[in-house]
Amino acid sequence: MVKHFVFSLLAMFCCGSGMAQMHQAFFIEEFERAQYDEGSMPRLRVYDDVIYVPSISGLYCKDLTNPESSVTQYFKDIQVVDAVRSGNSIVAAVKDRAGEKDSLLLMYNIENDKYTNLTSSLPKTFGDRVVCLAQNPKNSNSLVAVSLYGIYSSEDFGSTWTERTEKLADFNAGIYKVHPDVDGLSFLYGEGLAQNGFVIRISDNWNAADTYDLPGGDGNVYDMAFHPTNPNIIIYSGWHIGKSDDCGKTWKQTSDDLFCGRVFFDEAAPDNVYAVSGMLSKNEPLSVYSSKDCGETWSLACSVEYAEDEAKAGVADVIKYGNKLIVYTLHYGIQELDLGTTASIETVATDGTVLDAYVDGEAGMLVFESSEAVKQVELFDMSGRLVYRFDAVSQSGRLPLAHIASGTYVARFHFADNCIDKKVFVGRTSN
Repeated sequence: MVKHFVFSLLAMFCCGSGMAQMHQAFFIEEFERAQYDEGSMPRLRVYDDVIYVPSISGLYCKDLTNPESSVTQYFKDIQVVDAVRSGNSIVAAVKDRAGEKDSLLLMYNIENDKYTNLTSSLPKTFGDRVVCLAQNPKNSNSLVAVSLYGIYSSEDFGSTWTERTEKLADFNAGIYKVHPDVDGLSFLYGEGLAQNGFVIRISDNWNAADTYDLPGGDGNVYDMAFHPTNPNIIIYSGWHIGKSDDCGKTWKQTSDDLFCGRVFFDEAAPDNVYAVSGMLSKNEPLSVYSSKDCGETWSLACSVEYAEDEAKAGVADVIKYGNKLIVYTLHYGIQELDLGTTASIETVATDGTVLDAYVDGEAGMLVFESSEAVKQVELFDMSGRLVYRFDAVSQSGRLPLAHIASGTYVARFHFADNCIDKKVFVGRTSN
């Protein structure tokens, strides 16, 4: 019997950083992706440090500043797709429960503990499904609802609606966002009928709309982020990552196929941008990419194996809160990932050292090549215990791992003035 060692690598962090781990914030019930319609997955929102989590059994709310606070549930036993809040009122887009358009939009008044069905206020052309709700960041009573058949606006928090689809000759159902710093400007984006990513730039208070097929060929646009201080800079994520420097009038592609579902600016350092991939996947880790040059170039910051069982993997949504990513998993509740513990390295260390490392699975060797001499390689288990130390003193080498027990380790490559960590998966198969 011949035994082969199987290894794989995942880029981690520069020395001094902790390994990327998600921490349980709180748990809600498990659910399958199939319980939500394609394109209408639940969306996380935060109001006044309280997170709002739509689910198949209601809307869960929890104070993010107090880990000991209890979880409040609204719209109990109703499948909520999206929810927005203004004052003491919450408007929830819910999945039709009766096979007819009788319960698509509900309002709850927290102070009076009263529910109101707003569905009849929707125009007859709306259809039977809410794709998403959007809220004007400058006016919480100003809403937009997108259905499969059109786009509709409300200025009184859902009590009355106006159809806006006639202004969008090339309408495709998608996600809608209001530009936070330019009055009368908004965007509808998603995947077009030809399976290409599109952005519709809506301006002049709904009186003008321009459609853009984005560079990079087929794909989708999942998210859009606006620069905190420069209104002209907008970044989208999806099949590719792209950017506009002129407030959405022209677009360029700035990454290869990263398949990122969410993108966020760092408000404290606006040139820093994060994009998250691995959402809604059963076999990919949740990976965070970062850009230090306002979205022009991207590198892997960290990657998290968030599920041991592929059948239970999957992330419904991710939202940025301060310096944390709040991750909504399908089976493990709400998790937190601290961006402060990540450092973007790709294969480049902080002083410009370039390291290329891969595994020769047949030989059971960790192979590396670097722009400068590797002084030493240390292998740590996941508890931080040093397992083995290799003296390298070379710019390239092949390190034997056949004597290492199966498990997950961190290989630390030491240079003269810095070091780079790699996460190593060691396993055995038999033939």
